[in-house]
Amino acid sequence: MAYRASTGRIWRYSGKRARVFAMLANASNGITQWDTLPWHTRLGSSIHAMRCDGLDISTELEGDFRHARYRLHTPGALVAGGGA
Repeated sequence: MAYRASTGRIWRYSGKRARVFAMLANASNGITQWDTLPWHTRLGSSIHAMRCDGLDISTELEGDFRHARYRLHTPGALVAGGGA
């Protein structure tokens, strides 16, 4: 799975991280840990790694227990087949 930013930069991910990234790219409301259970129990770790890769992802705390909601802010689009 690949994502091309409007600047032309491309990020490529596979496995769980690719699945999480596709969810981020397609969810205007953002995603929470609840959206990835039971297949991914450490969403914060994947988000941290993607931020280290240079993606702009915000964290909003919500609810009485301050659950995190993550939103992608790097403009771009998913690239079919992970092409360049």
